[in-house]
Amino acid sequence: MGKQPEKADEHQKLVELNDVLENYFSNTIIPQLFVDANMILRKFTPAAMTHFKLSDSDLGKHINDVSNNIRFPTIIENIQEVITEKRAMEKEIQTTDKIWYQMNILPYIIRKENRTNGVIITFIDINDRIQILKGYEKLNRNYENIIHSISHDIKGPLSNIEGLVDILRDIEGCEKETSNILDMLSKSVNYLRKTINELADIQESDTDFARERERVNFGNVIEDAKLALKDKITESEAQIKTELDVTEVNFSRKNIRSIMYNLLSNAIKYKAADKAPNT
Repeated sequence: MGKQPEKADEHQKLVELNDVLENYFSNTIIPQLFVDANMILRKFTPAAMTHFKLSDSDLGKHINDVSNNIRFPTIIENIQEVITEKRAMEKEIQTTDKIWYQMNILPYIIRKENRTNGVIITFIDINDRIQILKGYEKLNRNYENIIHSISHDIKGPLSNIEGLVDILRDIEGCEKETSNILDMLSKSVNYLRKTINELADIQESDTDFARERERVNFGNVIEDAKLALKDKITESEAQIKTELDVTEVNFSRKNIRSIMYNLLSNAIKYKAADKAPNT
């Protein structure tokens, strides 16, 4: 008889926990799915209904039957991997409608039984972030092109100037020829100045988006840079470690991202030939 109140208390706790979960799933603005260990879709947030066009009729269905709505081809394999290994998975994905998300799949573990009873999947829209990072990659390529142009286009005028100066030094008492050479020298200088101005003239429209100041978290900025350089990091087997004395700064988020991107990119690019980069 003494066990009945105990069972009642346990049942009440489960009801309360379920109410908490229902309340959470009903109010969060992040697309989330709860898939049980049998790959059945049990819950999803209103945001998931909007993003992936799910409806109440999809509850209780096998995830395979609604995977086309999610538009990510390997989601079933990823869920199975997390359930099997009991280890969270985080990855950047692009759905078939060309939208980028950061997808987190967390194992839902019943602690008493040490058993994974499903997964909770969270989707964070990072499409704008990806587009900004692509913009920085484009700017970085432009800077590389500028450096390349400087090293080639300016050598010719500089050589002309140097040659003309040497000629002037060797001429004595020939004002007409000196005047002609000075004219040529002036033209070379003007061409050099024009070339430098053209190389330095980055349109305001290219950088306006990077000027707004805000409170920036360095950890997030580093993760953004790692995301943009993911292929290079994987290819070079780079090990990136972070140790931050200051976690936030009031500055342009986009400028900080650009700085961090270039620091990591250069660290990988100019690594020692005989070992993987360690930054």
